[in-house]
Amino acid sequence: MIILDELLEYKRRDLIPEDVYQRVLERSGELGSIISDVECLIGIRYPKAVVKPYLITLVYTNDVIYEANVYARTVVKPSTDLGVEFLVEFTAPLLLFASRDTLKAVVAHEMAHYVELLKRFVDFKLTSEAPPESFFEAPSVDESLSIDPEKLFGPDSVYTKLIRETFNDGLKDEELDRLVDEKWVKKGLPIVRVSVEENLVRLPVESILNLRVDDDLMARLSKL
Repeated sequence: MIILDELLEYKRRDLIPEDVYQRVLERSGELGSIISDVECLIGIRYPKAVVKPYLITLVYTNDVIYEANVYARTVVKPSTDLGVEFLVEFTAPLLLFASRDTLKAVVAHEMAHYVELLKRFVDFKLTSEAPPESFFEAPSVDESLSIDPEKLFGPDSVYTKLIRETFNDGLKDEELDRLVDEKWVKKGLPIVRVSVEENLVRLPVESILNLRVDDDLMARLSKL
């Protein structure tokens, strides 16, 4: 199920136009179909998928200020019930302007993030050593926190091919960037700017130790 609560709230408050709301709503059906296909292919349930009604930009402030669009991201946070909760956030501009191939690549890429993070959390839970603090301060968009797509989808899978073609130190899609700039940014539609520090994953060790993973998922992870 795709969570659309925030999208509906933005429409209710007139923060996004009705036609934008309707087009994002329609494309969310395609998103759900791709997610189902990925789940069937690898036998792992997708994390909660949320549509965010704004563009997310990651702000780097070193010698100069630089902003990069974040069209989707895997969010990890503590959970009372599960120990750790995983969410994948897909932005409205991605749904509006991405090609089907790019959307499939993004869905698969975020699943690869989720599986790699979950495997690491399970490994730390099963060892007596505390996980290094620095790991949990790594950016959630870090490419190193993504399992090899060939291990997850297979070497001949269309998803492996799309990830290889679309992601190289982040999502590379010039046409998507152009459309988002012209039809979202320049029209003054909502943008949420997030600093690198705000985008860091920080979890207490207790959350990892309390992580709950069912037996079927644990068995699947052990084969990857």
